[in-house]
Amino acid sequence: MTNPPKYSQDAWRQWHSDRVGRLSQADGWLSLVGLDFLPTTMGESLSFGGPGADLSPEGFGAQRCGHFELRADGWWFRAEANVDCTFDGLTSHESRLQTDAHGRSTELRVGGGLLVLIERGGRVALRSRHPEATSRISFSGIPCWSWQQDAVVTGSFVPAEPGSTFHATNALGEMEEAPLGGTVRFVWPSTKSAPGGAEATTYELIGTANGDGSLFVVFADATTGQGSYGGGRFLSIDAPDADGQVTIDFNRSVNPPCAFTPFATCPRPPQQNRLPFAVNAGEMTPREH
Repeated sequence: MTNPPKYSQDAWRQWHSDRVGRLSQADGWLSLVGLDFLPTTMGESLSFGGPGADLSPEGFGAQRCGHFELRADGWWFRAEANVDCTFDGLTSHESRLQTDAHGRSTELRVGGGLLVLIERGGRVALRSRHPEATSRISFSGIPCWSWQQDAVVTGSFVPAEPGSTFHATNALGEMEEAPLGGTVRFVWPSTKSAPGGAEATTYELIGTANGDGSLFVVFADATTGQGSYGGGRFLSIDAPDADGQVTIDFNRSVNPPCAFTPFATCPRPPQQNRLPFAVNAGEMTPREH
């Protein structure tokens, strides 16, 4: 059996099925059960898990798992004597936890869940995941608009000058600075002329570059809050070809994690990415939102 063309309805069906599968994995975004910003006082200790604990997210049960402690070199976790835990896959009673500020967060697995430290706005927060999260158990799929051929648009890519950045707020209301990977320009609608013979208008989207040369875009349009999620949608645009041309498939516009859970810190669309027309393609607001 031959694979369908990448930007076809059959390819989109498979892509969407894979997307739902990734989202609902045991450690996927649907498993988020907590986002707790931690104190900054040296020597501070926080109990985790069980009734009366300082931190006791959903799913971790009645057993006390251990304690977080802020030391001179960062946050440490010390497990209770009868509790098993691993740090990046290695069994240990206690260890220091690296945040995501300068690389990958240490993965602490304890109590059947996954814990990592992240830094947002200069603060450290504990992000907790558990496969028994209500958002994961009650998940019933993602509503989408019907696949639209007209939502597959050819555009041009303009790379950004090295060191260029742009600003946008996140779900916490904080302003963030992000590296600018480039700009894509395209006409909408995808045909060369608009209804009534008028010339189609050229629009732009900016985004950050991924390691494979693709562009990550956060955008809003006239459906935002009126059919699609109010915080905007994410879109990945494949790397340009040798002539600097890109294909923008709005059918693959997806909800950010914060559409499914209150414990995410998603970026919001920058001002440059607020499209004045309706993109009736891609994912709609989740039923559970």
